[in-house]
Amino acid sequence: MKINEITDDKIIKGPWGDKKIAKDGDGYGTMFDLETGKTVSKPIDTDSLEQIPLRKAFGSSEYNRIIEMGYEFDEKPSYFSTIKKEIPRGKLGTVQKALGRKIHVYTMEDILEPHNKGYYPQVDANWNVLHDNEETFIVRVSKHSTDIHDYRAGDMFLANRSGASSYIRMWMRIS
Repeated sequence: MKINEITDDKIIKGPWGDKKIAKDGDGYGTMFDLETGKTVSKPIDTDSLEQIPLRKAFGSSEYNRIIEMGYEFDEKPSYFSTIKKEIPRGKLGTVQKALGRKIHVYTMEDILEPHNKGYYPQVDANWNVLHDNEETFIVRVSKHSTDIHDYRAGDMFLANRSGASSYIRMWMRIS
């Protein structure tokens, strides 16, 4: 089994390898720098590594900026009623300034695929409506949405699709 380790914005295979590879007696096997393709001659000094949160390694820049501003998203909520993290409506301008762009507003009907005559946070999303393939945007419940589920006309959510290819992964209620 090979384990990938993230260091200094590079992923390096090793230092753990199959026993078949560890022929030189050091028990580490062969490591390769995936950026250069060159063999790494000695094991990584794990004492010199700096631990970073997973969000920094895998989250997008917009997601990380919003988190660094002190706001949190609910990750993969099943229902809109389970979204507990909030951002005050008056703070959206500050977020837009930090992102360096306007945050566009889309209706629930435009961005989400209906399911059982309603909408849910994890249904497939329509990325074709997004401006410049944006990652962070606002989803608004319009008057045309049915009120048979756990949302009302006028409800708004800050959404971020970081880490998801077909649905919106991160949600925050706009209060």
